[in-house]
Amino acid sequence: MDAVTETKITTQNFDAELGKAVSAVVTAQTRSGTNSFHGSVYDFRTGNANYARDPFNVTPGAVSLANPSGLPPGLKNRMGGSIGGPALKDRLFFFANYEGQRQKVGTSATDTLPTNLLTETALGKTVGPSGIAGADFSEYLTQLVRPEPSTRETRRLIQAT
Repeated sequence: MDAVTETKITTQNFDAELGKAVSAVVTAQTRSGTNSFHGSVYDFRTGNANYARDPFNVTPGAVSLANPSGLPPGLKNRMGGSIGGPALKDRLFFFANYEGQRQKVGTSATDTLPTNLLTETALGKTVGPSGIAGADFSEYLTQLVRPEPSTRETRRLIQAT
């Protein structure tokens, strides 16, 4: 961002130089060279070392000696530099700018695979215990309808009060 000195966004009351603009106009003014050489260099590096683990995606065995935090590896590096100066003194100037980004990102995901009963009935190879052709979700129904023990205890306490 060393190359941009001013940014202007105009949405109404356009100047005459912009003509009959219908929506917004974005104007960016860039830097130019001077009679003396000048420049800058920067490097900004971030990693996943201080991030928290995703509580919804904790897999057993994710923490190891190679990965003590249990986080997927990630490294982001933004770097750049600029240089400017005279090409011909008092006549011609130059200015150059470079910005780059390197990124190594690890991902984590949790997947649910269908049971064998659901796979076989969905493919039409067998008929489930309900006797109806098509995908049989009866195994999942027991997991969805039956509340966890902690939920049952909470309901009992609420009804008692």
